[in-house]
Amino acid sequence: MSEKNRDKLPIKANVEIKAVLCFDTPIIGTGPHGEYRIYALYFDGTEYNWFASEQAHQIIRERRYKKGDEISLLKDEYEDGKYHYVINGESHDDVFGGDPARNEIDRDSLGNEATSDTSVLTARMDKMGIWAKDMEKRVKALEEITHDHAAEEPPGDDDIPF
Repeated sequence: MSEKNRDKLPIKANVEIKAVLCFDTPIIGTGPHGEYRIYALYFDGTEYNWFASEQAHQIIRERRYKKGDEISLLKDEYEDGKYHYVINGESHDDVFGGDPARNEIDRDSLGNEATSDTSVLTARMDKMGIWAKDMEKRVKALEEITHDHAAEEPPGDDDIPF
């Protein structure tokens, strides 16, 4: 089912629901209000679109929830008119401990969400101001060496010198 054919998840403040993730990853895009993340959730017999906040998206990524996982979702009104999501009993601060270095999605130098281990490492080093360009070159060189050797055949009996 296309995300355009699903209704928006009917979640009320301070009411916990249980839903199942329909896919491993959300649809990520940019609209007039900035970046959005649409998750497909199966709730109460129907598939819905859920527009996750960046913090909720981070929790899902950090805990590695995937297709078929049931999550409890609470839209917690912590102050009049202000909300955050609690997923499986954990808020963003519970998961990340208020660590400012982990409060944002890791992004590469072009602003794209970092997805590989190398790009996440580079993005985090860049945030910390640690020789990001030099380290990026070194990490890529190591990946090339590892990749080149992975394609080699292991030595056979004819290759052993004794």
